[in-house]
Amino acid sequence: MEKSLGITNLPMLQGVSLLEMTTLFKQLSNHEHTFAEGDYIVLQDDTCNGLLSIIEGDFSIETTYFGGRFCMVEFISAPYTIEPDVLYGIQRRYQSSYRAQSPCRVLECPKNIVSELMSSNVVFQLNFLNLLSTLASRRRQAFPSSPTPSLEGKLAQFFFRLSTIPKGRKELRTRMSDLALFLGCSRPLVSESLHRMQVQGLLNMRRGRIEIPDIESLMNNTFV
Repeated sequence: MEKSLGITNLPMLQGVSLLEMTTLFKQLSNHEHTFAEGDYIVLQDDTCNGLLSIIEGDFSIETTYFGGRFCMVEFISAPYTIEPDVLYGIQRRYQSSYRAQSPCRVLECPKNIVSELMSSNVVFQLNFLNLLSTLASRRRQAFPSSPTPSLEGKLAQFFFRLSTIPKGRKELRTRMSDLALFLGCSRPLVSESLHRMQVQGLLNMRRGRIEIPDIESLMNNTFV
């Protein structure tokens, strides 16, 4: 029963009775996987054949954009359900790669079991729909209600739009020239703006990457 403790923390299973939880754990006892630090749990563009939930450990989400010109790396801790919105539909491929930053335990719920739970368990069904609604809401938040006149604000918006989780530590791997190209301004201007943001403690510039300690703090201090 100790190994099932991580499962009870999953948002999808909140409110599910202990008896139902025990039954589900028995069904999935052969579907738990462990990943060592540095291992990839799934890769971007892999086909999704089941619902994967990270129930223990720290991991990163790595998403590449625009032919590899940008790679946003986000650092998260369990519990976390990986892209439930790609389990059904036509395009059933993961939009990001997920990599263990510490030893991770991952529970795989095959699609047929998810479908059974969706049709037989109202609580699971509502939790699943709430999870999808949360994802949709995050995507809407990526588009601000009004434009910002400052280049610092535009940079913050751009970093935020490349993020899948609207909080926490991020690392953007890119070249300054590509960043300038996509923002429609010169490389020196981008460099100056990033330097000002670094002086404020909002980010750190490294060779080939920009480290953002807290994306929320960045947005709150530059979105004007």
